[in-house]
Amino acid sequence: MQLAKQPAAHDAHDWPLPFASPRLGRVLAVGLAACAASSWGHGGVSADTQEDGRAIEFPDTADHVTLVVDLHTHSVFSDGHVWPYIRVAEAVRDGLDALAVTEHLEYQPHRAHLPHPDRNSAFDEARVAAAATDLIVINGSEITRSAPAGHMNAVFVDDADELLPMENRDEAASFPVEEAVAAANRQGAFVFWNHSWSSPATPNLRTKLTEIQRELIASDQLHGIEVVNGGTYSEESHRIALEHGLVLIGTSDVHNLVDWDYNIAGGGHRPVTLVLADERSPEALRSALFEGRTVVWFKDLLIGEPPHLQALLQAGLTLDDVRWHPSRDVVSVTLANHTESPMRLRHLTTASQSFTGQANLVDIDPHSRTQLTLRPAQAADEVRLEFEVLNALTAPNEHPRIALQADVAPRVQALAEYRHEGDPGFRIAFPEGSQPVAPDAEDQVFSASTPDGVTFRASVAPESDVTLEDTAAAWASGAEATGIGTDFEVTKNQAVTLADGSPAFRAEIRWLYLPAGVRLATQAVFAAHGGQVVSVAAHPLEDSAGVASAARIVESLRFD
Repeated sequence: MQLAKQPAAHDAHDWPLPFASPRLGRVLAVGLAACAASSWGHGGVSADTQEDGRAIEFPDTADHVTLVVDLHTHSVFSDGHVWPYIRVAEAVRDGLDALAVTEHLEYQPHRAHLPHPDRNSAFDEARVAAAATDLIVINGSEITRSAPAGHMNAVFVDDADELLPMENRDEAASFPVEEAVAAANRQGAFVFWNHSWSSPATPNLRTKLTEIQRELIASDQLHGIEVVNGGTYSEESHRIALEHGLVLIGTSDVHNLVDWDYNIAGGGHRPVTLVLADERSPEALRSALFEGRTVVWFKDLLIGEPPHLQALLQAGLTLDDVRWHPSRDVVSVTLANHTESPMRLRHLTTASQSFTGQANLVDIDPHSRTQLTLRPAQAADEVRLEFEVLNALTAPNEHPRIALQADVAPRVQALAEYRHEGDPGFRIAFPEGSQPVAPDAEDQVFSASTPDGVTFRASVAPESDVTLEDTAAAWASGAEATGIGTDFEVTKNQAVTLADGSPAFRAEIRWLYLPAGVRLATQAVFAAHGGQVVSVAAHPLEDSAGVASAARIVESLRFD
């Protein structure tokens, strides 16, 4: 298959376009009125506009700052349906570092109602709206022609009017595209080819280079190409980029509300370009674009050239908390995903190591951790895991590989395990020299304290309406209700798999223990078995060496 196309609220187009229906216009008017009601029309956007959990966040790489950028958007100053203020507010809510408002120079369907002979007007409005935020607003224009030239965006222009030195629409349509592109280049603009698959010259939705693009590439006046636009990823555009040294670009090309076009409430996101820059500034962003340091994020797919994609993946995926299991010849590995994208990884199993309790496919949610259990062929001080990243592309149908490695913590010498003989049967292991302590709750079946003073307890209680995922919060609420502590915060709560293959939740709860006036970082594992919930919790001092020991104790839980 040459082209992956998903439904979107709009597709890239050749002008002129049909107008939206009257009903859609009324709906848009109501929606935009609601959005602007608190902004007093064309005022500024507040930095507080950003919503928790909505921002697109990717880590910086070892050598660069990762900037989240959308370089193709429209407002009412061409064929979009919102004021530039809304574009800025959406960008702040999405956590973008930079936004280009790129109006069609020639196609102006709203001109009768919104005359603006200055083609920099949308940029000026957006810049004012963003004044109270740290959003970088970029001046840009869409050079709009029929095939074979098609549409091209010029970003980082100084004066858009110089790209179209006439007002008459008929004259604008015939103004040589080469002159418009040359004018943009004289201003130092970065120019890229838009939605190259959508043109009367390519009715089969396949991108083909024409003489115009070849000449612009040869003269170094065309610098990039959209491999993603809206709901479409083009394999042909991707190949052209690699064959001709064009920078990979992905954009929203949003005309309506971002939330409508990309179903943000349903978990969707706008396509963006991740630019690896030397610093967070317009100058560094422009330089990084010209140097081709980009990765495109589209529908949870990461697309980039090998060095840039590898750098982002190495920053986004890490092995944390790697150690030998206290009583079995397996290594426990915590794999962390620090990116906004869910990751699908295929472990490249070797004769020297394999996973236990799961297959070689690993799915990990954004900004989360998952626990893996590895059986190495022999004891080692270091673990190295190699994965194929199935939701990433270095070329059409080619996935990158990533190698992750980490030192293995020394094995903890365990005392004879506590074995619960009741229902359900389970075991936990703990450091040698631990001493029994009195239980402090009816459901506790075992209580002890390690040589370094970390108290730990195992409890069994009937299942209730509280899910395993919510058990940590319920535990914190119950403890606070007793008056033993305050300032409870669940700082970790993730689904894990026990060594025996049972599902569980691994949690960390930080709180102030009132009787001693000290802060604790309770480590806990909650697992259900046979209608019972087994909880193992250990209570080290916050940020102490005992946290690692406590973690090993609770994670040693396994059912017989």
